[in-house]
Amino acid sequence: MTANRIPDEPLSPDGQRPHKFPRLAPLMTPALVFMAGLLVIVVLGLAQRVGWLSSGAGPGAIASGRSEPIYTCPMHPQIRQPGEGRCPICGMELVTAAASGAADQDELSINIEPAARRLANIQTDVVRREPLVATIETVGAIAKDESRVATIASYTNGRLERLFADYTGVEVAQGDHLAVLYSPDLYAAQVEYLESRQAFGATDPGGLPVVRRAQQRLVANSRKRLLELGMTADQIAQLEQ
Repeated sequence: MTANRIPDEPLSPDGQRPHKFPRLAPLMTPALVFMAGLLVIVVLGLAQRVGWLSSGAGPGAIASGRSEPIYTCPMHPQIRQPGEGRCPICGMELVTAAASGAADQDELSINIEPAARRLANIQTDVVRREPLVATIETVGAIAKDESRVATIASYTNGRLERLFADYTGVEVAQGDHLAVLYSPDLYAAQVEYLESRQAFGATDPGGLPVVRRAQQRLVANSRKRLLELGMTADQIAQLEQ
């Protein structure tokens, strides 16, 4: 029985067998390097996401096991740097920011020395509850409250004999006299009331009842007219006396 023998491939001058795909041979080494780099990037990304690596820690932090203190400006908390120095905005000396693990401070808190507090004119006080009053000096115009404006009208025609509130802004109180008004109509009504009372008082009680009732109605009508003209019951009582 005879077996078929595959003839040997010819060797290259350096003693190695030739590549089956001679055109792809120069690209194999760069491709392997690229794949190795991509694999390293993927592994580092997974390690950082899991927590094996910290994105904010530098080489010094990894070697020493602790992070450097952060310095900030007392007047500009947005200025934060790992080393000492001065604020690029106001020129104040940077101070150490509070540790993030402090019980009564957060990561944005800062400790200000007494000298820095005096320089920044920072004053503190105990918190208390009290009314807040502020005085503001400005230029403006005073307007009257229209809801409290009232127009005083006279019940009768007449003329002003005297005016007590004779300028804008005079202070008045309840019951103060504002003006003296003379009214001929009111004077005539007062005279009529007094004469009707006098006539009713002079009427003979034993006379005719019709005349006495007429005199009584005249007194009542005269008193009612005085009330309509603006007189009060106390003023009418003073007039009767």
